[in-house]
Amino acid sequence: MYQRIANGKVISVKDGNMPYIYVGTDAGKPTPGIGDFASCSDTGKEYRCYVNGIWTLTNSPCSEEYKDHECTIGNIMDTTTTGNSTATPGADHSMALTSGTGVLGKATFFSNITYLGSNYFEINFKIKSVTIGATTWRLTQIGMIDTSVGDAGCSFYSSDGAWYCETSQNGILSEQTSISAVVAGDILTIIGRNTQFLYFVNGIIVATHTSYDISAMTLTPLVSVRTDGGATVSSGVSIDYIGWKILI
Repeated sequence: MYQRIANGKVISVKDGNMPYIYVGTDAGKPTPGIGDFASCSDTGKEYRCYVNGIWTLTNSPCSEEYKDHECTIGNIMDTTTTGNSTATPGADHSMALTSGTGVLGKATFFSNITYLGSNYFEINFKIKSVTIGATTWRLTQIGMIDTSVGDAGCSFYSSDGAWYCETSQNGILSEQTSISAVVAGDILTIIGRNTQFLYFVNGIIVATHTSYDISAMTLTPLVSVRTDGGATVSSGVSIDYIGWKILI
């Protein structure tokens, strides 16, 4: 049986409502309101409510974690290039991708480890530099791609110089939120929680996309730049760090 703990335990107040703190079994969690917190005595898991009626797992004693501080090709990460594009590891522990010019080009830095089956993940990218080239068409993606249905998934996405948070499933574009341009030094974070994706830039939430079945998605972390044959200035992005954690 869950009990409300309020006196002396207020963690925040939103719109005049006091959040609840629950302690009890995982299966016994009640329907939450925004700001509510649950600590599960049987599983050791902790949940927070960011979207009314939906619990979000925020901590678990069981997780998988992958990090690439040096941004090199190895057991975790790999690269592909087409046309005149390049993917160059840097001595300063970065991976620089360029799309090239004159022909259709694409450079991708991607994970050899495909993530699927869990409802909860967090992924972070630290941007060393980003260049939006001059061309009739260019595209940059930084995020998680559902390889089973093309480019579906969740990513920070730049089309012809405008930046968005974009989420799609089953090959159909579902949500796109316009954001300020990504710049050198930015830390980009995507949190997947059950049916929702939360997008952060430097720790500040910039988009919330809901109503997805994350457990049904086959996601691969990647960074990619593309331009068409009309490119006169190459698009590029350099990554200082990529790391992700899956909560189970």
